[in-house]
Amino acid sequence: MITSSEPELTPLDSDAASDGEADARVVMPLSTPGELERVQEELDVLAERYRLFVDHSTEGIARIELREPVDTSLDIDQQVDQIYEHGFLAEANSAIVRIFRLPSLELIIGVGFDVIFPRSDPVAQDDIRNFIRNGYTLRNKRSDNFDPQGVRTSSEWDVTGIVRDGFVREIWFRMRDITDQQRLEDELEQARRMDAIGVLAAG
Repeated sequence: MITSSEPELTPLDSDAASDGEADARVVMPLSTPGELERVQEELDVLAERYRLFVDHSTEGIARIELREPVDTSLDIDQQVDQIYEHGFLAEANSAIVRIFRLPSLELIIGVGFDVIFPRSDPVAQDDIRNFIRNGYTLRNKRSDNFDPQGVRTSSEWDVTGIVRDGFVREIWFRMRDITDQQRLEDELEQARRMDAIGVLAAG
């Protein structure tokens, strides 16, 4: 709490105080309406800076919200079930649209966690379990996706879970489009294979 004056020391027991005991409590003056308004203005400025940062980032940023927090003391399978049950995409920036070649952001806001990490995808199941095992983080994970036209895209992403008081509260994603980089790496690998075949054929 922000205050404009020094705290006042009020003895709890005058007899104890007279005996030299330092039993006292701190009474904090209440904030004035003007101070509360100033604090709210500062919070509004910080919120606007956050929105601008997310919106203008070249990296895809997304937040999974959990309707009910997930207890980290549960076993992995129970945590996975609860994340799928309660998780949904609550927030994302425009870079997500570019990375996944989507028509609009509105199409994905609110979708369930199973749309992002399909239950039927064994790789996705490994990822979510590794996320839990690694202390609710994943770093530099690569994946291939297909846009609505069926064109393959590649991305690299990090995942961070926000844990407070022993519960996972939300999950943040940060994604980078590495489609061009992946294409070059694939072409280089193909060229190396062709060179190796040429050497073998030459005998």
